[in-house]
Parts: sequence; C-alpha cells; structure tokens
Amino acid sequence: MVRIRPLSTGQQKFLQLLMARHVLSDSEAKSLFSALSADAAENGEMGRNLEHCLGIINSSLGPAFGLEIRTVSFDRRCAGGAAAAAAANGGGGNGSDVKESSESSEKGGGGSGGTSKMIRYHALINKVTDEASKSTFMTATALSNPLHGPSVRSPHEMAYLRVIIERIVERGMELDDDAAAGGSGSGVGAGCRGSLGRIAVLNLRDDLEGPHEKTISVGQAEHVVSSLVAEGWLVPTVPVDDDGDDDDEDENDDDDETGEDGGSKKRRRGGSSKRKGGRTSLDGLGGDGPALSHLMIGPRTYMELPDLLKDVGLAEDRVPQFILHAG
Repeated sequence: MVRIRPLSTGQQKFLQLLMARHVLSDSEAKSLFSALSADAAENGEMGRNLEHCLGIINSSLGPAFGLEIRTVSFDRRCAGGAAAAAAANGGGGNGSDVKESSESSEKGGGGSGGTSKMIRYHALINKVTDEASKSTFMTATALSNPLHGPSVRSPHEMAYLRVIIERIVERGMELDDDAAAGGSGSGVGAGCRGSLGRIAVLNLRDDLEGPHEKTISVGQAEHVVSSLVAEGWLVPTVPVDDDGDDDDEDENDDDDETGEDGGSKKRRRGGSSKRKGGRTSLDGLGGDGPALSHLMIGPRTYMELPDLLKDVGLAEDRVPQFILHAG
C-alpha cells in the first residue's frame, strides 16, 4: 500500500490557489511560494524551492486523486498577451506587457540581453485519461473531478473546441510558411504562434458539420469561449503584424463572416473584425481592452491535449515538453 505524505498548511494553500486560478505563471508561483515560506510558523514546511514544493505536492496528489501539478515551457511568442506580438515582431517586452507573457523561464533558450525566450506555466491536471480523452477535450471537461471542478461540455461544444484549436494551428502553420518563403524561417521553438480574432472564433460555430451542425448558438459560443479563457485553454493576445497581412484578412474575413450566401464557410485564415468601438469584449477574455482582440492556444491545452495538437497538424517538435518535479 502506497503511503501518502500529508501536505503542510502552506502546501495546501498553494494548491488551493492554483486550483482557483487554473493556471499560474512561473513568476506568480514563485511569488506565492516565497510568501508562504516567509511564515513558517503558520504554514509549516514548504520545500527547498518551488520545484521541490511541487514535487512534494505531486507525490501526494498522484496516488490519492490521479492528479498532478504539471509544468510546461514554450516560446514566449506563443504565450499570448501584448508581449507575444512584441516578441514576434522583433520588439522586447516593456512595462505594459501582460505579466504571464513577459515572464522568463529560468531554463530554456537564450535571448537578447540574457533574457530567456522561453516561459513557464503550472496547472493542476488530471493524469487518469483514456485514449478517447487524449484526443478530445474530455481530459478536463467531461472527466471533471471534485478538486478542480472544470466545466462539463456537451459533444457539440467539444467539437466546437476542436475546430477552434485546428484553425489556430492552421494559422500558425501559415505564418511559419510565410516566414520560410521570406527566407527568415519561423524562428519559433515550442508552441504555436497562430491566433484568431475573437469574432472569427465565435463564427467558427458555423464550421461544425454532421451531427454538430447548427447546434451552437451565439450565446453558447460566447459562454464556451469565455470559460476556455478563464480556465487557461486559450489566452488573449494582440494580432501578429505579418507585414500588414492580418489587417487585410480582417476586412475580408469580416465580409465573409457576416455574409449569408448559404454556402459552406471554411475560414482557413481567420482574423479579428475591426469593430474597435463595437463588440470588443466578452466575459473572461482578459480585461485589457480591445487591444487583446485575438486568441491563442493557452498553457492548459499544451499540458493536457498534446495528442490533439499533433492530430490537427502541429509538428511534434513544436509540442512543448513537460517538466518533472522530484519531491
């Protein structure tokens, strides 16, 4: 019989906050660890450092609940927020960058000025999955557990989620192809730098086929997208300045999305509508104004759905590797 090590008060607090937030950046996790470690009298032993603390927590969570705190590291240009576009366009981060997107990993590729281009995230995930759940969003949506409590989605919603991920990956592949044609190469490590405008994401409900066709309303799509962002499956970002191509696509895509020709609409290059003064916000989409008008793949998708990412076309060497923690 496996003996489960009890967690200290501080480790329990760390776990509770992580569950409430769904995803923590490395800087947030380290700040929380430091704050809890500073009050050893109340919180007890935390561990030698953050990595050791995560390892201790995982040694209890795994045997008891089939859960673990998983850590993933990928290129910051694939991390969302204003910093992702700044990095993709050759600029550096600044004080206005989204915190999660400007944080550098302790390890990983080097960057200019000694700053790593890799960034790290932590999330609580379900380790107990079958083959079906690995290729769908059932990993944490249909297989909800009492500790994490994510949304339980219908088959139609899961089909919608798959279409969103597929289109974002396609957009990332197009950006890579454009960079390669220009002789510069993508220059991107692990991750996908594709993004779609929020309006385009909502309109992807019209791309559902077969038994899922016409099953998602606008209101349902808004709810699903909001929960995806809140839980870390998608992240808000600004569009990559692809030599002006995104701007042109936005106008064309807006016409396609609002037209009613009755035909099948396959948006292979989805941009955001330019309605800056109109429908620019959805509940849970980041709260940083209309500048963050696009959505990228979020950390939890990389952590929990690597097989799905490969299935929809993301190259295996672009799927981020997991970082293990020894307790």
